[in-house]
Amino acid sequence: MKGKKILRAALAVLAVALAVSLASPAAAMTLFVLAVAALFAASVAARGRTEQADPLESARPEDRATLRKLQRMRDDIASIVRPARGQPSAAIRVVGEEALAEADRIVRQVGSLLGAKRELRQLEQGRYEAEREASKLEERLAAASEAERPALEAALRARRDQAARYAEVSARVESIAASIDQAELALSEIKARLATAATAAAPGEEDSLRETLGRVRALGRSLDEAKAWMEQQS
Repeated sequence: MKGKKILRAALAVLAVALAVSLASPAAAMTLFVLAVAALFAASVAARGRTEQADPLESARPEDRATLRKLQRMRDDIASIVRPARGQPSAAIRVVGEEALAEADRIVRQVGSLLGAKRELRQLEQGRYEAEREASKLEERLAAASEAERPALEAALRARRDQAARYAEVSARVESIAASIDQAELALSEIKARLATAATAAAPGEEDSLRETLGRVRALGRSLDEAKAWMEQQS
């Protein structure tokens, strides 16, 4: 609830910033920065709730298909590492538990990042408005008198700064989307490796598993970095 209130406030402040940008570019930029900070605060608040609960329970309908797929792979990994009957092979017993812990972490991370990506998308929508307004100001500036130029130039700088910030948000959205895709591939790979090791333990299989697990851990670190970036903006 708190995160939603912060998000609504951020969007309201952003609307005001767009409205006053021509009359007072400096005030508009201040309001814009406040709106960005409030939006990231909403992301952090939502992420905190997500990490304390089942990610699927707090996910939006459009995100549940992605999370369900990851959770199914996590559950498949668990069934290999902790079979209902018998014991896993020595080759996967220790590595398998480590892989399962990483799978749990990745599912939680993706749950958080899906929410962050959705909220960033809402902010990103203002990029095209800022770019369009900048183009209009450039046209006005070309035909402006000397008296009009200072105000128009200040407004144009403000719009360009806004567009640059939106571009940074867009790049981060794409990075988050790529990380989520990599999470699916990583869990699929570790699941396949574990399944092979469980049915045909060959010499060196544990080494192959550890190599794959290393890549999964590296992905986990990159997801952590994405979350840390979000927190630094709040």
